Amino acid sequence: MSVDASKLAERAPVTPEQIERAARALSEGRAVVLPTDTVYGVFVRADRVGELHKLRPDGPVPGTWHAASADVVIERLNIRTPVHLHLLRTLTPGPVRFLVEPVARTMREVSAAHPLIPKLMERDDAEPIWSVRVPDHDACRRVLDRVDAPVVADRVAGLSGMGDGITLPSDAQRAAAGLGIAEVIDAGPTRYQTGSTTVRLTRDGWWKFEGAGAISEGQVRARVETSVLFVCTGNTCRSPMAEAVARHLLAKPGVTMKPTRVSSAGVSAFDGDPMTPEAGEALGGLGIKPGPSPHRATHLTRAMVEGADVIFAMTKGHAQRVLEVAPGAKDKIVLLDPSGRDIPDPIGGTLADYRNAAQAIAKFVEQRLSERGLILPPQRKGILETW
Repeated sequence: MSVDASKLAERAPVTPEQIERAARALSEGRAVVLPTDTVYGVFVRADRVGELHKLRPDGPVPGTWHAASADVVIERLNIRTPVHLHLLRTLTPGPVRFLVEPVARTMREVSAAHPLIPKLMERDDAEPIWSVRVPDHDACRRVLDRVDAPVVADRVAGLSGMGDGITLPSDAQRAAAGLGIAEVIDAGPTRYQTGSTTVRLTRDGWWKFEGAGAISEGQVRARVETSVLFVCTGNTCRSPMAEAVARHLLAKPGVTMKPTRVSSAGVSAFDGDPMTPEAGEALGGLGIKPGPSPHRATHLTRAMVEGADVIFAMTKGHAQRVLEVAPGAKDKIVLLDPSGRDIPDPIGGTLADYRNAAQAIAKFVEQRLSERGLILPPQRKGILETW
């Protein structure tokens, strides 16, 4: 969301004395008003959440935990899943609220190590869940970092005399005192001037986009997902086989390290052509289904090249054609075979040729995805032996 430059110029400097006063008030169990990158909030210690309920006696208070850093969230919630770690470290600090679904073991460990953390739990469809964010506002994080206990917040919008939550009125300190709020830090208009985007970290180690706020679903995915593109000639055998292998690997529980989008295209493809029957049979021999819907060939475009983070070409000729389509893509093009050799085209050959190609492609895809930290490294047995 764009913000008027003149409003940004109005941001007031926050002094060290203000930071210390606000942190001291929170540590003593009193409420304070702090700016975030999205909206202003009323902050209290987790064990003083009743203060928020006093301010809003007519309705429930979300009470989202606001942490000073991703490391604090990871340590206190005992987050271990690679995808969850990646999202937290990529999207924080920032305008994203995370709904964290805990497993029973994690809840027991967290409760034992940090007794106040269970007080942060909300109910989501009758299931316990943590709501947490790391605001991208220096003054806010500096205050939070000085408070030993976890701190929760509710937006100030709707509180008498406290404005719209994007800016504070000139008499905000007086209005806050009338509400029993100890300190107010006014840093000018908030950056995004709207609420947070919501992302769910699911119990099975994956994630879901829950709702747009300051940033869109597309912006979230662009930041957290790696886009992998496989390229061959007609997009009917080699590159769709590589795409299917990659999808198979990335779908394995506990193997995926980062959310990844996979696609394939051909430098001379006719849009809509099906995968060759032999390619499908060769994949079946490896225990892989081509996909949820029948494959249809796609001709390589400049937009596809520019939208990919890494492009795996089957041959040196394919890599050159990709460069002709998008000359600036040199740094993202890699031959699928790490040795630099071309992968022979099985088109028109025997089923044995397709099976040989599929086995080579499977080995190289696993190696390449592992090299880029997208899946766990192969263990003692390679991918072909484990299928």
